[in-house]
Amino acid sequence: MHRLILFAALAVSQWAPWILTGLVGGPVPAVTGVAAFAAVLWWAIRRTPPQIRPTWGLSSARPAGPLLLTGLAVGALVYLAVFSIRWWGGGGLVVEVHGDEVWLVLATGLLVAGYQAFSEEVVFRGAVFTLLVPDAPVRSAIAVSTALFVLFHAPRWRELMAGPYALHLLLAGLAFAVAYVRTGSLWFGMGLHAGWNAGAYLLREGDPALLRLAGSLPEGWDGWSSWVGVAGNALLLLVVLALPGGRVGPGRAGLGPALAPRRRAPVTGEP
Repeated sequence: MHRLILFAALAVSQWAPWILTGLVGGPVPAVTGVAAFAAVLWWAIRRTPPQIRPTWGLSSARPAGPLLLTGLAVGALVYLAVFSIRWWGGGGLVVEVHGDEVWLVLATGLLVAGYQAFSEEVVFRGAVFTLLVPDAPVRSAIAVSTALFVLFHAPRWRELMAGPYALHLLLAGLAFAVAYVRTGSLWFGMGLHAGWNAGAYLLREGDPALLRLAGSLPEGWDGWSSWVGVAGNALLLLVVLALPGGRVGPGRAGLGPALAPRRRAPVTGEP
């Protein structure tokens, strides 16, 4: 029961920056919300038995840095490819938005994308695998993680009903969960997540944004633009499935491949 409480506390506190900003406005409430989430995360990790703490996937030891940077590059490049196809299909017209505030827009987009990626990966991968289903088979844990990730976006139910947004979330959730399992770390999936979200905010969806496509592109179930985004998520999943580490198969959710205990080499005279 205490693990369920820890997970619920993390999931709720993840919303703190948005809730406080909506109530008060300005950067101070947002920073306060981030600090609140960080405090709950620290508490949750401290309450986790030491033998399974590594499964949070937040170790800063190498190769955390290379995993994060590689994920950022892959996520950003895939979204750039999606944007380029939409740009080409929409007639090649781009509108510059807030061009005189480039650095402010860039910082805002990167900070928002970074917090979203960090908090969602911690909750829906690290916390799910560590707190909710640590003893489940890996495939079952991936299914639970992905289902909760999709349900988390239920407040955007109009988008879920109006087009293939749920499929986009399903593929993205699978990609991030498999990235955790393949690497035994959150950093690669976090990079993929942040790279994609940063591209979306800075090039199309953000307010403010650096660039937006002129006019409206066909969206919805019969709109090709929506399906280009789904194809981008499918490409992310294929990239993750190509990572070394073998197939995602039977195993326990509490240990990713990079965290699985290694057998100690026998000393001389030991059977």
